[in-house]
Amino acid sequence: MPDRKAASLKAVLDIARAEFSSKPFDQVSIGQIATAAHCSISTIYDVYENKHGLYVAATEAHVLGIWQKLAASATGDSAFEQFINLMEARAETFSQHNFRGAFRNLVTEIGGSDLISAPKLRKSIIEQYEQFMDLVARCAAEGVFRDLPARVMGEVILAHLDWRPLYHSLCFGSDAPLNIPPREIVRRGLLSFLSDKGLKAYERLRPNP
Repeated sequence: MPDRKAASLKAVLDIARAEFSSKPFDQVSIGQIATAAHCSISTIYDVYENKHGLYVAATEAHVLGIWQKLAASATGDSAFEQFINLMEARAETFSQHNFRGAFRNLVTEIGGSDLISAPKLRKSIIEQYEQFMDLVARCAAEGVFRDLPARVMGEVILAHLDWRPLYHSLCFGSDAPLNIPPREIVRRGLLSFLSDKGLKAYERLRPNP
């Protein structure tokens, strides 16, 4: 593929990613994307077949980029600190307008099932899930959680963490600001599962202002 065409198609994907995460699917214009990317509409259709094909490719690239950044956020001296940092990064990401916009299109556009089955994205989602659950198990080994099955706790915490901002978007729209900071989302979802040791560790890592 000539360098100029490759550069144009990269621009198409970048612009489409921004468009699909900020607008409803039916308000995104292939013509406007082509103009902004200095690319012909026919070239876009040759590569992606139709608007839905471009949507799948752009959203897959968007979500893969997010997962990579989240995976790198699990830093710290202990498993518990890594876990908190990962959860707060995830809550922050899921609270952002562009991510909630992408989620809105995913659940309202009929091709959402195609996106979930995309091999690279599916692999990345599984890796994120396993990273999260591995941290939960290591935190349990450190004694910061109550004496409950680690995987069950992980599932409940993950559900709370992801669903709060996404449910808000479904009810009020992705443009509506959240009325709760991401760190508070994490705190509320986590505290009831912490042992005395875990509560002390959390207070040390996240002291009240």
